[in-house]
Amino acid sequence: MGKVKGIDISVWNGVLDWSKVKAAGIKFAIIRAGYGKTVDECFAANAKGAIAAGIPIGAYWFSYALNAAGAKQEAQKCIETIKGLNISLPVFFDFEYDTVSYAKKQGVTLGKQAFNDHSVAFCETVKAAGYKAGVYYNLDYYQRMVDKSRLKDYVQWYAQYNSTADISGWDLWQYSSSGTISGCNVGFDMN
Repeated sequence: MGKVKGIDISVWNGVLDWSKVKAAGIKFAIIRAGYGKTVDECFAANAKGAIAAGIPIGAYWFSYALNAAGAKQEAQKCIETIKGLNISLPVFFDFEYDTVSYAKKQGVTLGKQAFNDHSVAFCETVKAAGYKAGVYYNLDYYQRMVDKSRLKDYVQWYAQYNSTADISGWDLWQYSSSGTISGCNVGFDMN
């Protein structure tokens, strides 16, 4: 399959005019369903708007889990949030620097073992509910955290803001955080 342009969004992008998004040639959207135990307040409106405009969607959940059981609970909250919507693309687990910083403030150190344990707990829960599961990471996390043998069965969403990706094996590449769409007054993560 060739290059297909998409966006990923959250409450920071607001509720979009999906006819303008479609007119700009965007072919898919990955929409944040929530973070920690909280649903993204723009998720439902954006998911329904994208679907109504004929743009396939997936979802992601930004993790604040302190352990694998917490990641499973986040997956369950995500599944509850997306239920009844036509989610035709993967549901991604998003464990980033802020996840680690938050845990550290709670007295919990999260490293490579936790990244993989949490990712598997989330993704297996999502798969059991009938969705495609995926994991998001950047080059630093790919080099320090990702255990490919444990995460190989999930869709790989790789983030590196560059003209070319430094690694291969990804399914989805987030290549910019400063994309624009005519008629929309916010910047976009481009994939």
